[in-house]
Amino acid sequence: MWVLHKRLPGAATSVYAATAPELAAQSGAFLSDCRVTPSSPAGQDPQLAARLWEATEALLARALRGELRREGGEALGTEVKTGAAAGEGEKGDGAAGAAAVAAVAATS
Repeated sequence: MWVLHKRLPGAATSVYAATAPELAAQSGAFLSDCRVTPSSPAGQDPQLAARLWEATEALLARALRGELRREGGEALGTEVKTGAAAGEGEKGDGAAGAAAVAAVAATS
């Protein structure tokens, strides 16, 4: 029981973000200790955000082309989990997720 007790405070901010009515109209805020707080200077840098977005798109495109591999040699991007199946830890058919990732990859 002590393990559960120690984990509850760690989930408090996530639960707050998902359920607080006062945050319903707010998007993209940084929260800490159940409060909206300023993020670090790096978190507020639009040029850094753009570079991160571009790098993510490039990596996704490479993964979909089978160019990235796990340590065991298996290609990344060969399975996409979506929806309830992903939340349950089972393989989904991946159609929606694969289509979204393919759309992003096509733009890079």
